[in-house]
Amino acid sequence: MQDNTYRSTGTFSPAGVGIGLALAVIAMFPIAFLYSYAVRYIPFIYINFLISFGAVFAVAYIYTFGESLGRNRSRVASLAAMLLAGVLTLFVFWVTFLYVLSERRLEYVKMLTDPAYVIDLIKELINVGWFTLKRNRVKGTFYGIMLAVEAVVYIGIFVFVWWTALKSRVFCEKCQKWVVRESVAMFFDLAPLEAIATSLATGTDAWVDALFLAQSTPSLRVELASCAHCNELHVLTLVHSQDVVDKDGNPSTEEKNLLENVLISTATAARFQARVAQLQADFAAGN
Repeated sequence: MQDNTYRSTGTFSPAGVGIGLALAVIAMFPIAFLYSYAVRYIPFIYINFLISFGAVFAVAYIYTFGESLGRNRSRVASLAAMLLAGVLTLFVFWVTFLYVLSERRLEYVKMLTDPAYVIDLIKELINVGWFTLKRNRVKGTFYGIMLAVEAVVYIGIFVFVWWTALKSRVFCEKCQKWVVRESVAMFFDLAPLEAIATSLATGTDAWVDALFLAQSTPSLRVELASCAHCNELHVLTLVHSQDVVDKDGNPSTEEKNLLENVLISTATAARFQARVAQLQADFAAGN
């Protein structure tokens, strides 16, 4: 059985890592101030946690955006840079929060250049606390554990964004461009899944003729990444999609990838697109 799976070359681009880190560092300061003032003056601790994690997501996303501009495909370099960006974000966020909490009495530049001083300030804050939870001031060991968990979550968010971006990215080496992954705007019958998977695994295009519109859930969703410049790179992903309703009656959709990043030929991609157009025309005609 031939290997039809798209894999990144893993090419390291110093420019990608450099641009990613530069943009992340530039962005983390204004984001840190927005986060710090929001957390300081919004009296709801649970909302504050959401604001905090959202701010971290923003910095992590900005890093991946910058890295993509520099066309870095190295997983190891990307992870190392993301972890560095995560640690820097944690430090800058804490420095900025302490500065805001002190009503700007602490020296901002001194804190940025003296990590030991910042650690001492955090230890002091842990001892005295600064907010209450259920009318009790949060401090001491419990507060220290909360901050440790928060730090782990910060780094975890960067790793999550790194892994998500890594899985979704497709790069055309010939054109030296990232390829957009697009979801086909229809759902297909799941019944012939085995035949479809076998055809894709063996490199034939018989699977195209096995595609029919789904009449119910669960169903099959198709994502296709095609290079619009050379029209030579085509990467297919099959997604299992199911509509569900929770115990409160709220509808949602659960999805999981069945086959990921399968390489198909230009001719097969054209046949697939023609098949989609045919099914859309049949549906519009009421057949």
